[in-house]
Amino acid sequence: MPPGDTLADLRELAERINAAVCRAGHRGDPLLAHMLSPKVLSIMLRHTPGRMAATALSYTGPTRLEPRYGDIKVRGLDAFVSNIHIGPELAAQVRLLFGELWWDLLYLERELDRRTAVSLADRTLELLTEAAAETSRTQGCSTKAP
Repeated sequence: MPPGDTLADLRELAERINAAVCRAGHRGDPLLAHMLSPKVLSIMLRHTPGRMAATALSYTGPTRLEPRYGDIKVRGLDAFVSNIHIGPELAAQVRLLFGELWWDLLYLERELDRRTAVSLADRTLELLTEAAAETSRTQGCSTKAP
């Protein structure tokens, strides 16, 4: 961002982008967020000395697996969670499998110890539970630009 811009300006821009992506999603456009991702990542790699976030959560949605395939019983499903140098200290990938949320976490040991990572994951779950309750009351993301 050019010199003189404030954090409030950045927040306003982020809110406007989020609202545009939400509106596109409500219209059924599955590509807008995908098209923006490389541009945002490119900007972050060129201009940011720090991290993009402290934590990141990806939800991959329901998993289309049957509980059984002949004699083979599906007991679980784990995913590889990746990270890069500007990525978060704690990254999680979550999916729905047989009515349960399955979490795979990655934390950077040079920056977080296990106890802190577990504490952050627990707090993330609390925040998601609160957000889910709020979303069920407000019926989804805001689609108005600020």
